[in-house]
Amino acid sequence: MNFDIVDGILKKYTGNSENVIIPNSVSCISNKAFANCKTVKRIIVPEMVKEIKDEAFADCSMLESILLPNSITKIGKSIFDGCEKLVYVNIPSELKSLSCGIFGDCKSLREIIIPEGITDMECAFVGCSSITNIKIPQGVTNIFESFWGCTSLKKVELSDTI
Repeated sequence: MNFDIVDGILKKYTGNSENVIIPNSVSCISNKAFANCKTVKRIIVPEMVKEIKDEAFADCSMLESILLPNSITKIGKSIFDGCEKLVYVNIPSELKSLSCGIFGDCKSLREIIIPEGITDMECAFVGCSSITNIKIPQGVTNIFESFWGCTSLKKVELSDTI
């Protein structure tokens, strides 16, 4: 098996597959569990996962897409930092905030849909140089430095709660 799992916590992915389906027995993905993985292109996270910790997928240089379940209620800092080929990620509807640096330097990310319910997105999209438009939903009150380095950003729709 290519997963180091202890008491439902995925500590480390040790495989080299392009497509990864995380086992249903996982409820939490630990700090840097996939960090610096150079082969993974697509990841599916099961509904049992409730939390993803800091830098879990940081610097996965080939990661293009990840499917996150709505069961996730907590995401750590910089989980996708440096995932330069990341094109698609869905944001779980149960989240309340996009942690600092969550999509830092995701240079291929072009569009992101922020669900209703998000209230905070500090430093969320720093260095996402391909994002062209973004809509900030009702309820968001903080976007501090979220779009620094977003050189292709042409349109931002702001809610009246900011």
